[in-house]
Amino acid sequence: MSTAAAAAEVPSLLVLGGTAFVGRAAVDDALARGWSVSTLNRGRSGGDRPEVQALHADRDDDAAVRGALAGRAYDLVLDVSGLNAARVAATAEALAGSCGRYAYVSTAGVYAEWPARDGLDEAGGLIEADPDDPSPPSMERYSEQKRGGELAALRAFGPDRALIVRPGVIYGPYENVRRCAYWLGRAAAGGPVLVAGAPDRPYQVVDVRDLVAWTLDALERGLAGAFTAVSPPGRDTWGDWIAACAAATGGAVEPVWADDDWLLEQGVEPWSGLPTWYPGGARLLATGRIEAEGFTVRPLTETALGAWEALRDDPAGQPPESYRPAGLDRATELALVAAWRARG
Repeated sequence: MSTAAAAAEVPSLLVLGGTAFVGRAAVDDALARGWSVSTLNRGRSGGDRPEVQALHADRDDDAAVRGALAGRAYDLVLDVSGLNAARVAATAEALAGSCGRYAYVSTAGVYAEWPARDGLDEAGGLIEADPDDPSPPSMERYSEQKRGGELAALRAFGPDRALIVRPGVIYGPYENVRRCAYWLGRAAAGGPVLVAGAPDRPYQVVDVRDLVAWTLDALERGLAGAFTAVSPPGRDTWGDWIAACAAATGGAVEPVWADDDWLLEQGVEPWSGLPTWYPGGARLLATGRIEAEGFTVRPLTETALGAWEALRDDPAGQPPESYRPAGLDRATELALVAAWRARG
């Protein structure tokens, strides 16, 4: 094969984002494949890679986005930074005429009955949303705004060129919303660690490296439609996760399993006070469709170790608390442990 022919077969990828967590992992993976990689972001966080063509524009500024993308064409687009519908709509519409396929990383939260019902799959009912919703990103409306982003991507690229990926909780290296940092930090410190429920409560997450690897594969293969991307239902438990954190950090962890109702009575916030805790346990999502297309997820031990190694490399790589609370402080946690044990 000639050099020119080989070069012609190298996909060109535009990552919307590309400097933090999911986007960073996607850039790493694409570069390892030998792809031609560009990024579009504000240029305010992370750093531009020398191997990457970095474009800078704020996605809230439609004119700036159009200007940055004018005259450019890409085989594939991966959108990891679209947090509200209008932002996705403007960017996807600017790219639809010059790009081949568009993947949008959404959330399993778009399923109307999750996390309250087991076994939901891609045929499950979805929450209502507006593809033109201009409201700024909000954690309180995260799932609704992500569903609006799905609709905007589908409208711009059509059902045959749009890939919608719906992860649950994403873990792994350079995770930047304090979930991994909380549990790994507790494990590293050792001693009693407050955990909700029981060790056999199901635990379903996805490693960022597995998420982006499958998504890039799917883009290259021309897959379209919606896929739920989490670990297989029933594979892992909360006990497995705590043990993985202990193994990664070498900490002498003493899990203290407290009752959901009691924790709620003490004012512990679900999801954030104890990161990823959902009273009664989040119900399991079905993964048959994505597994049929080759999706695999590495063991939790590898996810915990990768996240721990990255956290040690970049201990400051966490967002401000105004973006996402850091979980219980240690003094409050120890007081709760003592109160729980005092119940006898």
